Amino acid sequence: MSGLQKIYGDGKLVGIYLPKDFSDKELAFVSEPSYALQVGFHNRGETYIEPHTHKDIENINNIVVQEFFYVIEGKILVEFYNDDGKKVAEQIVKTGDAVLIMSGHGIKLLEKTKMLETKPGPYPGKEAEKVYFKK
Repeated sequence: MSGLQKIYGDGKLVGIYLPKDFSDKELAFVSEPSYALQVGFHNRGETYIEPHTHKDIENINNIVVQEFFYVIEGKILVEFYNDDGKKVAEQIVKTGDAVLIMSGHGIKLLEKTKMLETKPGPYPGKEAEKVYFKK
């Protein structure tokens, strides 16, 4: 896909960067079917998507949590970490860009920023959900 950037650290895919003009396809999914988050990008003219609902997914256990950030306005630096807490890559994400995070991470807001965050739920709360790396 045009402009899509896969981010690797220690030979492992840790994120996918999507600049605001990354695709010329009408519909492009950047996530593999096995990913916890399914991220699709629509770039279409006038279209009708038929009314629908989605079937519940049964028997999901131990999904790797992934997060998706869309920067509405501003600029952030995403740091990607391996399982040992070592920083392995980083990516600047700015107005109109998005990033799918598939590893440990830190985020620095480099200026006043509005962004949208999506991750799987239900949310068990900050203390039950996160493991912090020592700096």
